[in-house]
Parts: sequence; structure tokens; C-alpha cells
Amino acid sequence: MSRIVFPFKNSRDAEVAKAANRIISNVKGNSFFPDTSLVQELEKRTSKFQVSMNNAADGSRTLIAVRKEDRRSLIDIMVQLGFYVMQVSNGDRVKMLSSGFDLAKENGGARLLATIQSMVVTNGNPGEANILVNSVKGARAYVHQYSADPPSETTVWVSETTAHRKHTITGLKPLVTYWFRVIAIGLNGQSVISEVISRVIL
Repeated sequence: MSRIVFPFKNSRDAEVAKAANRIISNVKGNSFFPDTSLVQELEKRTSKFQVSMNNAADGSRTLIAVRKEDRRSLIDIMVQLGFYVMQVSNGDRVKMLSSGFDLAKENGGARLLATIQSMVVTNGNPGEANILVNSVKGARAYVHQYSADPPSETTVWVSETTAHRKHTITGLKPLVTYWFRVIAIGLNGQSVISEVISRVIL
């Protein structure tokens, strides 16, 4: 059975913060994981840790101690969220991968997926965007993501996972620019990501 691993426990502070932001961007708005309380707490502790990292840069023993405590607190909530994701996913590797957590490697070779070579985003009905990517051989699921924030390491992506390469996202705000991307996921957890496309929603 697939399971989440927590390599960030032994990572450098910057890598811990990076992992936390990646998980937030994948879990926040992810329909697989409806309980938002842990995500909200993760956001708070991530922000607090990032501040304490900056404050501790001057070498103050007190501020370094604060940073260490904030790091421990952040890792605790990340682990709690990881166990929640495993519980809700009930062994479904695709669901767990959509959370942004790292998964233990499975035995046996995993065939590489082909790249996503084409992606088209068009306006549908008001407040809707139609996404279409080429069929990726070996893909088991497609994670359609969107954000109103320009792409960066801290961008929060809203994820909608389906078995189809074509998907309609609803509930968008008219006359707002959104950014879109798609992640194709294989049976053994392989993944490839598309380019990012922006579109003004009508």
C-alpha cells in the first residue's frame, strides 16, 4: 500500500519551508481533502517559521531558539496533515500524490510518462475555463490546477483531479486573469507537468 514519507524532517530550514509551501499549494482547495483546519494551521505555522528564519539570521541565541521551536512546530503539523491525507486517501496513490507530499517508492520499475506537449485553455460559459491537454500514455489521472496568483514558488494552486485530460473549471471570477497547468500522474506515481497558460476569464 502506498504511504507518505517525511524526508523534510532531516532537511535544511529552507527546504522545510519549501516543502510546506508545496504541500499548501497542492492541498488547499483540493476536493479530495475537505477538512481545511489542518491546512489553515499549516499556513499559519509556515508564515511564522519563515519570519523566525529571517529574524535568526543575525545569530541571536534567543532568536535561533525561537526558529528551532517554530521549525519543530511546523514539522509536527506537516506530519499530522500527512497522516490525515493517508487516512482520507485509503491507499489511493493518485490522491496522495495530489497532496504534494512525497511517497515511498514502490517495488518494480516505473515506466516514464511522455511529456505534455500541448495544452489549450478556452473560455466556456461565464466564469468557466475549459482545459485540454494531449493524451499522455500511461497516465492514470490528470490534476487540473489554477491560480489567480502569477506562478512562483509560493503560488497557491487549486487542484481538481480527474481521470480525463479534458476538464472544465467553474466558479471563476469574470474579467480576472488566471493561470492554469496540468499534472499527469502514472500508475506508479510518475508525474509530468505541463506549461503554465494564463487566460482572462469572461
